[in-house]
Amino acid sequence: MINVRDLSNIYVVVVTCVVLRRFPDGFLRTLILKREDSEEEGPGLWAVPGGKVDRKDWGRPKITRSHKNWKGVIVRAIKREVREETGLILSRVFMLESRDTVFIRKSGVPTLVLTFFALVDSDDRIGLGGDFKDSRWVERRELARFAFFGDVWADIKKAMDHF
Repeated sequence: MINVRDLSNIYVVVVTCVVLRRFPDGFLRTLILKREDSEEEGPGLWAVPGGKVDRKDWGRPKITRSHKNWKGVIVRAIKREVREETGLILSRVFMLESRDTVFIRKSGVPTLVLTFFALVDSDDRIGLGGDFKDSRWVERRELARFAFFGDVWADIKKAMDHF
């Protein structure tokens, strides 16, 4: 039998979320965050909120006849990450179809990234947390001005296509 703690050596699961908001001027904008220069992966690049799925995201198990199940883990993780990194509370998130990605970290560990999107109507001020040093709400036409981590710009464009 595999010890659950041993699975962390196989791969990392990361969730990200393209946060969108329609502003009073009618324009749809996305929230982007600038990573600290000290980050091991993507230092100084722009990204969207997200991070590793933690054990605390599992929640309470459902006991079945054969084993324990944990439901809603990924959605809990993305809502937690967005709250921790921006202060925004998401009510609903949607998976961004065909944007799941695997990349190899500099450490050699494979990482599975699951990308979501959410539309917020809040004009709450962004409270940066985590490993970010700046935030901006930007329109689609402005995306080319920013250097993004990985393929984040394509995730943003795909999410914006829904609106």
